[in-house]
Amino acid sequence: MSGVSIFDILKKEIEALHEDEAVGMVQLNRYDDWGKGYTVEGMRALMEHAVKVYGARTFEGECAKENIGSRKVMEKLGMVYDHSSSYTKNDGSATFESDIFTLTYSVDSTRGVPHVKSTF
Repeated sequence: MSGVSIFDILKKEIEALHEDEAVGMVQLNRYDDWGKGYTVEGMRALMEHAVKVYGARTFEGECAKENIGSRKVMEKLGMVYDHSSSYTKNDGSATFESDIFTLTYSVDSTRGVPHVKSTF
């Protein structure tokens, strides 16, 4: 069986970034899976993998201002509010005011272990 894994996609996306660019992460869940912690657990694993294997350092997330659930996910991941923005649905039917959150990792030079660096 052949196919493309999420890690293959992640590797291609990270390799295409310039050194100072952030990795953008998207999360979509079925309604009946909301509030169960799956998104935080999965995103954390992907982010840690991206840091350890591909050298990613900065992650960025965006959510509509009224989307409290997505805001909580990003905060649980250690992301902090960076600035306000807006985005338009792909079909152009609506535009939403949004908030951008970021998280930057650095590597502990004594152990080679990634850890969160304060963004304040």
